[in-house]
Amino acid sequence: MLLARLAIKTKKFGYRLEPVQDFTPTPMTVATEIYFSGYHPYTLKEVKTAISLDDKTKHKTFFFWYKPDNKTFVKNYLAKQKLFDLTKELFD
Repeated sequence: MLLARLAIKTKKFGYRLEPVQDFTPTPMTVATEIYFSGYHPYTLKEVKTAISLDDKTKHKTFFFWYKPDNKTFVKNYLAKQKLFDLTKELFD
């Protein structure tokens, strides 16, 4: 689970992320091409992007895993995915 691993990395570095802004596509940029197509235009490799509101909400929750409001969701989500090792690493 990429989001959990990102949360663990931020924890190891001691980062507490501040509010993040949603991506705003800008015409004729590589980032916009990746966002809308799901592929990097130069390498043609698939790039996962959060487009749906559900995915964006999940990303935001994992970015702020340390906030009390988000801990229950993150723990339950990881348990549902049977990622107990990541839960232990993130919250111990």
